[in-house]
Amino acid sequence: MKNAHIPYNKKKIKVKYITGYSYEKPSYRKDSLLSFLRASFAITSLSLVFYGYGLFNNSPETQFLSPIAGTPVFGGDIKVQAATESATPTFDNDIEAYIYEVFKEDGEDMVKLFTCESGLNPETIGDEHLMGWLDGEYLGDSVGIAQIRTGDAGIYDSKPWNRAKANGMTVIEFRAKLKDPIYNVDYSKTIFDRQGITAWYHCAIKTGLIKE
Repeated sequence: MKNAHIPYNKKKIKVKYITGYSYEKPSYRKDSLLSFLRASFAITSLSLVFYGYGLFNNSPETQFLSPIAGTPVFGGDIKVQAATESATPTFDNDIEAYIYEVFKEDGEDMVKLFTCESGLNPETIGDEHLMGWLDGEYLGDSVGIAQIRTGDAGIYDSKPWNRAKANGMTVIEFRAKLKDPIYNVDYSKTIFDRQGITAWYHCAIKTGLIKE
């Protein structure tokens, strides 16, 4: 076939053979390479467009505020958290929350009182200057959230008493238990039910819960 026309390929290469005949054939390799480059360029361009759009929508400059809650939202995905009002007091930590739970309507006063006593630190040890020996045990210190005393060897009170022994424990065991915030607050409630806030007299004065 001489000078054959191939309609699906615009670019043709004329080839001459030894026989003297010549024909045109499509440049498959060159056309394939050009098609590949064009497709790659198109894909890359689209990727850059979408990437730029994503950066724009997530940049701090494109934050929007929810018309209800005033909450920043990004990229048009608006999630609104409705503002709610509650009479429940807010708590700085779980210890405060538990004090409110145990003391109910007296919770606010007891949080003030125990904050004065220990700063709500379960590891607080106080009144070490009142410690002494009783029945072979060294006791008299105040431990934990509510600063509960382990007993008195007759140094502060005229009659010695051992709170650890009364609870079936050694002073060391009782002291360790009192460092547990739950046990300490629960135990303080039993003291409060018998003596009221006068059991923590000095801090009750400092916080204004008792007027002199």
